Amino acid sequence: IALYKNGVFTVDADAVMCVLALKLGNFYSPSYVKSTEHLLTALLTSEGKVLPERTAEPLLNCPSGMVDLRTSEVRKHDPSYMSHAQVAVDYDADMPTHTYDSWLPEVLRSPEHTDEEVAAMVADIEETAGTMLDPTRTPSKAMFLFGPSHSGKSTFLRLLKAVAGVVNTSAVTLHALSTDQFAAANLYGKLLNVAADLSNKHVEDLSTFKMVTGEDVVQANRKYGKQFTFTSQCMVAFSANELPTVSEASNAYKNRMKPFEFPNSFEGREDHSLEAKLMAELPGILARWVTAYGRHLARGNYAPTDAATMTQFSSKSDRVHQFFIDMCTVTEAR
Repeated sequence: IALYKNGVFTVDADAVMCVLALKLGNFYSPSYVKSTEHLLTALLTSEGKVLPERTAEPLLNCPSGMVDLRTSEVRKHDPSYMSHAQVAVDYDADMPTHTYDSWLPEVLRSPEHTDEEVAAMVADIEETAGTMLDPTRTPSKAMFLFGPSHSGKSTFLRLLKAVAGVVNTSAVTLHALSTDQFAAANLYGKLLNVAADLSNKHVEDLSTFKMVTGEDVVQANRKYGKQFTFTSQCMVAFSANELPTVSEASNAYKNRMKPFEFPNSFEGREDHSLEAKLMAELPGILARWVTAYGRHLARGNYAPTDAATMTQFSSKSDRVHQFFIDMCTVTEAR
């Protein structure tokens, strides 16, 4: 039974008990809770008041209202939207984001890229971040940030988590999706799954990862609980210093990834006040991501990934290619 409060439906195991205790006072008995829950469940089901897995419109639920991801229009909360996930940050299209605007191009820039290419990468990573905001669909690509330590990867992932909110975030690794039969269940009902600093250990089985990014039905297991099925709606985001190799010989893995290289290490010259400054700009950053996702919706698909980044990601994820690089010496034929 979900309770509508502050603009969002939330499942609260203690809601019925609390209301009964307040209403009945000294006449309250724990035995009343189960019978009341059964009655309410029957009445709500018969009236069709069942929360959908996906909402009907691409409306982002923020603490102050519902943001239309197609137009950026802000509407008032209303239970008729049947929204059951609210981000942790308010939307503020007028908030300046000076720190974020200078930081993001800096961490994505490499000497080989032109200003136009860097601007395209900034737009691309913001559009990809925006896919976690849409409650009507499953993001079909996972974000994968790679590069040296102290390069800003984890900072960007923490921005994602801060926007989504703790209750809407899980932390399942790519390796756990491959080997742990209970891992996929943790993605149920989440907006975001984020796992930083992945091991470079080889990943053998990608079937579950492909299901959670492919709008496929996932058979999930709860430890000491019942099996259930669901379709994941969360955006998956990973980061690693050294990319894990995968067993996938086809393009299926590459096609489900949005890689972004963070090529610059700031070790020894970190701005320790940077993250606090970025977090102060979160309402404006969210507005940037909403605008970016509007472009994604209007175009109907993802923007092309930077070619050099995709080539590097693909080769470092291919264990055969890595074996060749590590074990063979290329010489010119005479």
